[in-house]
Amino acid sequence: MRQLILHIGPGKSGSSALQSWLALNQDALARLGYGYHVSHPGARALRINAGNAGPLRELLRKPTFPAAEFETRYFRGFDHAIVSGEQLQLMDETEARVLLDWAVRAGVEVTAIGFLRNAYDYLYSTWLQTIKRRNQLKPFAEFVERLSRFRHLDVVDHWEALAPARWVHYDTERDRLAEAFCARTGLDAAALAPMSRQRVNRSLTMEEAAVLQALV
Repeated sequence: MRQLILHIGPGKSGSSALQSWLALNQDALARLGYGYHVSHPGARALRINAGNAGPLRELLRKPTFPAAEFETRYFRGFDHAIVSGEQLQLMDETEARVLLDWAVRAGVEVTAIGFLRNAYDYLYSTWLQTIKRRNQLKPFAEFVERLSRFRHLDVVDHWEALAPARWVHYDTERDRLAEAFCARTGLDAAALAPMSRQRVNRSLTMEEAAVLQALV
């Protein structure tokens, strides 16, 4: 049976690193029968990237889903395709239904996979990211108090209502994300190049955050 793998994030769980690893392994994946469309030019250079889910979201928003274009772009003539992007974590239910209904008609099994972090580690990493990207320098305690929801739980609830996902504990697997991804999707990790040890989209260190806060 054909397979569509959806890597749905969520945020701050190694998505950029996984997406660069997938992009760098595009040819090796093809030899295993997996299509991976590289849509971000920086992915192979280990730069921050959004994966390859953006074009899929655009296709799903069209009045009629262009199935042939989707298959050409993502399956690339193979029986398996991988779509990765945090845009999928809380994707519109109408768009998701279009994709899932197409999969039923096309005889494609949909496998969704997500990486979940411990609450404190996720919140602390997200706080550091707001300092890095948005220059929001409020104290960590104030940042947490203003949050109304824990995003990872929202993503779990959202996908359990759409299609059961395979969840991986990021904190347990953070040093072997690629191997964990392969184990949950049926990929042969030994046939793929290992993930680079270079950090992609890293958070600030505590020292860097302290310096920025001291400058205010």
